[in-house]
Amino acid sequence: RPVTCLVSGEEAPGASVLTKAKSGALADHTSRPRQPSWAIRTHVIVRNRTMARPWAIAAAVCLLAGPCTAWSRGAASPATRSHRGWLHRGAASKPPRGLVAMAEGPSGLLIGAAETSAAPVTTPDLKSLGMPRVHRYARDDGEEWVMWFQGRDDDIAEEVVSLSTGRIFRATSNDGLRWEIEKGQQTNGASLDVDTDAWWGFDTAHVGVGDVKLTSSEKIMTQGGVYLLYYFGGTYEAKPATAFMNMGDKMPPTVPEVTGMVMRIGVAMSQDGKTWGRVEGEYSTGAILDLGEEGEFDELTVGWPTVVSDGTGTFLMYYQTMRPCPTGGSEYALGLARSPDGVRWTKAGQIEVEGRGEFDARGAARRHVFRKTVESMGDKAGYSGDGEAEGGNADERGYTMFYEGVDDGGRHAIGLATSVDGVKWTASEANPVFAPAEQGSGAFDAKAVGSPHIVEMGKGKLRMYYVGTAQDGTCSIGCAESEGDLTQWTRVDVVEGEASPEPSISDQLDALGDSVGM
Repeated sequence: RPVTCLVSGEEAPGASVLTKAKSGALADHTSRPRQPSWAIRTHVIVRNRTMARPWAIAAAVCLLAGPCTAWSRGAASPATRSHRGWLHRGAASKPPRGLVAMAEGPSGLLIGAAETSAAPVTTPDLKSLGMPRVHRYARDDGEEWVMWFQGRDDDIAEEVVSLSTGRIFRATSNDGLRWEIEKGQQTNGASLDVDTDAWWGFDTAHVGVGDVKLTSSEKIMTQGGVYLLYYFGGTYEAKPATAFMNMGDKMPPTVPEVTGMVMRIGVAMSQDGKTWGRVEGEYSTGAILDLGEEGEFDELTVGWPTVVSDGTGTFLMYYQTMRPCPTGGSEYALGLARSPDGVRWTKAGQIEVEGRGEFDARGAARRHVFRKTVESMGDKAGYSGDGEAEGGNADERGYTMFYEGVDDGGRHAIGLATSVDGVKWTASEANPVFAPAEQGSGAFDAKAVGSPHIVEMGKGKLRMYYVGTAQDGTCSIGCAESEGDLTQWTRVDVVEGEASPEPSISDQLDALGDSVGM
């Protein structure tokens, strides 16, 4: 049933969230204000643990569903004033924490997955890395960059399918190039671990990053925001490998089984982006998005979610599935789901990208979708406060997708597609816009590139974080930049010394205010 959220003395529309206990019973949890002038306090069932939180799911939904100006730059709530933690640590003018001296690394390489990696930063406990999701925040004293990524360590069961999934980790930076891996409270320093408490959960064997949203603002770090982590995970369920891929003449006498490929999508919630509580979805496994029915395109697996607002109060989730490809190997497909609150989702079917070519003959895989920004539209737009554009005609307002395409030979590269409505997509004629390094070069990304994530830098400049795969199969995190042409990207060289200065978000916001009358 609908609820009313009291935020800084003002009423804002919210929605109830169904949470599922171990018994299978459904409970409808609503907010009950303890401090009507500011904080909302409620009890939320998080995988069968009742936790008291100053902002609960109802507040998160309230913020996610629309602009909430009272929280965008306001003072901290009483609860937050005593728990600021990392939000106010360090300043952008100081050297990167723990990374004052940097050795020059291979072009584009930021974070490597082993001590033997030539990357400026390595994660010796992890064998493979994937899905970097990067946020750039303005703060009173400068900027803060945060990256969430997934990693595979030796403690993930050996039989689990060989992906970069395992646990979710967190890193911080002052410039987005020199990173420090934070030590979380979970296994091997993870920020979000596999679920070892709920045997019936969908994420007991491995988890991976999909998307991270900060409900107050995607560009301004505040004390009142709530983070939502869209992630995916799998169990120890095993299926024949032929369910997911066409092995052709490589089929062994005995069909092998693959464990952990039956994946589902969930969401977790946090006040600081570091410590997470799982939110129970409507399905018996706790997932918010489940497998399709038999015969549907997503009956085998759903994962790698990306979430974006359509600007009208509805949220779009793009997710990935896979199935055997008639010509051999696997082919990839994109699905779409819609939600009024970011928690309860309804599937809307398969998404097709028109104009695909050889580079993505076997489909579109991991991706980053975003609405066009104010900067890309110039003075035709009105500033919405979250870095996305309002106003202009439908063509100008549209969506952009950078996605990982797979060709018939299994080679992964990054392509570009655009859409007016977020449903019908057209691939760029320039695809692929970012390809692997030359084979035989020994580069960290000579075999494949994928999992793109775009960050706006100001003055038309963009930065792409991506995963590069070496010839030996090791996955690392890299970075490339564009001067504004979305089809032209150059790998970033991280060298010893200070990074070249970029326009701060505060400066960008001031400039936007001058140009559009904010």
